[in-house]
Formats: sequence, C-alpha cells, structure tokens
Amino acid sequence: MEWSNLPTVPLVRIFSFLSDYDRSNMSLACKSWHQGYQDPLLWKRRKWVLSGYEVPCVGRRACHFARYLGHHLRYLTIKCDRCSFNVYQSYHEAIQSLLKELHHKAKLKEFRLTGLRAESYCYSYKDLLDTFVDTIVKFLRSQKSLEVVDVSQAQFFYPEGCRVLEAIGHACGKTLRFLQMDSVFHPNSATPSSALNRYRRAMGSFKNLRYLAFNYRGLSDEVLQTFTVNLQDKLKCLKVIIDKSPVLTGVIVSPSSWQALRRACPRLQVKIFIRGFGHTSEIVPILAPEIPLHELFIYTGLRYQAEWRLQTTLQHIANSYPQSLEICHFKLDNSGELVDEDLIRMVAQCKRLKEITVNAVFELAFADTICTLQERNEINLRKFHVANQHLTTENKQQLKDIFRRKFRRMIVTRDLDFEVDSALALWDGPTLMIPLHPVGILNIHPNGANGHVV
Repeated sequence: MEWSNLPTVPLVRIFSFLSDYDRSNMSLACKSWHQGYQDPLLWKRRKWVLSGYEVPCVGRRACHFARYLGHHLRYLTIKCDRCSFNVYQSYHEAIQSLLKELHHKAKLKEFRLTGLRAESYCYSYKDLLDTFVDTIVKFLRSQKSLEVVDVSQAQFFYPEGCRVLEAIGHACGKTLRFLQMDSVFHPNSATPSSALNRYRRAMGSFKNLRYLAFNYRGLSDEVLQTFTVNLQDKLKCLKVIIDKSPVLTGVIVSPSSWQALRRACPRLQVKIFIRGFGHTSEIVPILAPEIPLHELFIYTGLRYQAEWRLQTTLQHIANSYPQSLEICHFKLDNSGELVDEDLIRMVAQCKRLKEITVNAVFELAFADTICTLQERNEINLRKFHVANQHLTTENKQQLKDIFRRKFRRMIVTRDLDFEVDSALALWDGPTLMIPLHPVGILNIHPNGANGHVV
C-alpha cells in the first residue's frame, strides 16, 4: 500500500500526535493527506493559555484557527495566566476577538474561561469591561448544547456575574451537567438585595446539573430549596469553597435545608474547602451533621490563636460524619495546641475514611499509631500523608523511618500510599525537639463517647 492511499483512521491517528505546524506541512504531501488534515476529530479540542506579553501573539493564532477551523470546535479552554494591570487590555481584546470569530461557527459542548479576575482591574477599564461582558453574554447565548461550563476565578461584579449566569441558563439550562463557578464574583463585591434575587433566579434556571462548584457566600436556604426542587435525583456532587468566615457575614445555611436536599438527592456528595480561618465557633456552624459530607479540606492560615480550640472542631467532625466522610486534608497552624488524640479518634470513628493528609504539629507517635491501627485492620486507609515542619532533622528522619522501615512490609504488601510528604510545607517556623513517646492506641467506647490514648 502506498502512503498516499493510507486509510483515514490511521492517518488521523498519526496527525493527532503532531503539532499544528507539522500537521500543516504534512497536509501538503498529497490530496488524501490534505483531506485527512481537515478531519473534524483533529480540531474539536483547543486550549489557549494567555500569559503576560505573549497574549497578542496567542490571540492572533487563536483567531486564525477560529476563522478556518472553528466550525469543528467542540471543547474550548481559555486560561488567563499572570493577568496583570499592564496587559489587561490585551487579554480582553484577544478573548473578545476569539469569541466573535466563534460566535456563529462553534457548537460547543464544553467551555472553560478561567482566571479572568475581571474586578481587580475594572476600575481603570470600566467601559472595556462592559463591552467585554456583552461579548461573553452574546457568545454564551449562541451555545445551545453546552454540557460543561467553567468560569472560575472570573471575579465579576454581581451585576456582570449575574448576566453571565443568566446567559448560560438561558442557552443551556436544560442540558448543562457541570458548572464550575467558584469565585465568579469578587469576594469584596457589594451584594445588594436586588443582585441577590437576580442571582437566585439565575441559579433556578439550571435543571440538569450533576456537578456544581461555587462559594459559600452564594449559598443560602433559598438557593438550596431551589436545588431541592429543580435537581431532584440529579445533583451528585456539590463543591463549596469557604474563604471568608460566614459567621462574620451572617450567612449560615440551616440544617433543615441541607436535610431536604439530602433527601431529594440521595446520591449527593458534598465537598467543603475551608481556607483562612480556624476558630471552632466559625467552622462548626458551617459543618451541619445533615450535610452528606464526602471530602473536607481545612486550612487555618498561619495566625494561631489559643481560642481556636481545634480539638473541639475535630471532635465535631468525628461525631457528625462517621458514615459519610471519605477524604480529609488538614493544614493546621496548631503550634499551641496538640491535636494528635483528636485526629486519631476522628480516623477511627469515620469508618469510610480512605484518604487523610495532615500538615500540622504532632508528636511522632501520631503517625506510628495510625499505622498500627491500619496494621490491625481497625481502620481502612488507602492514603496517609503527613508533614510536620516543626521537627528537627533527627525527628524528621525518625518520622520517615516509621513509614520506610517499621511498617514497610504492610505498606508494600497492601499497596498503600503512606508517606512523609515534604511538598506539604506550610511555613518556615522554629524547629522543636519532639520525642517519640510510646505508641498510643485509641480506646473507642462502644457508645461513641470520647476515648483516650493509652
């Protein structure tokens, strides 16, 4: 068989491994290869990263692609990286030109526009922002088949952000299955009551969501009630990012709303990410026992205060989610409060827990105890990563030896992901000489009362 008679399927497969430049050169070889070059499968996915002073050049290449091959496009990602004040206008011009080229051509199934951070620069470019939002809204309204939309880190004002959400809901509210909208609004953006009502109506236009990620400040009893009615037996994953204490803003979702949503969506898994605060009076009200919590991430920040009472927070988690919690990530500045016993108790009580990552101050016996419980089959972890930046070099080596020597056979034979993870570094604090106390095994009482280390 001659190369010019190569069937379309293997030819397209070869094209798929080449850069755009090489594909173009290869298409000049013969007529059949040129036809293979135009196969829609080669051009249905595009990702453009707009970064710094390269934005105009990348924008021109993207527009050229859209002009000649945009009708093949089905999956589009535009990532704004290092969007600074000096080049902000270039970002807007590149994205606007691209979306205008694609407006009547592309029939997207997936659209991602991330890292825009619009509000950070709109004070000097307010007119530009208005026309930019007009372009986005017009483009989104033309996309009737979208199943995935990601507008995270857009940081619009509330009116502009609501316009974008309304455009998405109007065009594909019945087909959209995945919506990533964390930080679609700027955290310091004013929220008048009229904007909140508009936001709630926009969220009510989505009838088919399976996955939704957004900030806690966009959550309320009314929004959850809307989900309960519109997404019954559909919503499977709800990711909630909390980067500002709801107690300070007065926004706390009632347990009854969570319970109603849980009944309406029995397969729902909630993921909560708490960042930048650690007081138990701020965290515990958020974590209602009625939440079907699957994954929890807590990063307290680096400003430990004695009244945080992290032990109380961990006890609440253990008592509230023994049958639902599967993944935990803790980055704790607990330099004045050891939480070893409470962490061990939580791991022992949460029977479905599979993964836990701990970056905190703890005694070496903490890691030893967790491994011992795993060896005795009293817990069933698949992943256990730890980091303790407040150790001396000697203590760090002792911590590594727990995983690499003492429990190496168990880790290898059971194919476990247990290790000291140096990539979890949180701070460069003073080193502390922490002794390796005798291994403490947690005694859990049958009635669920607090145990103790013996």
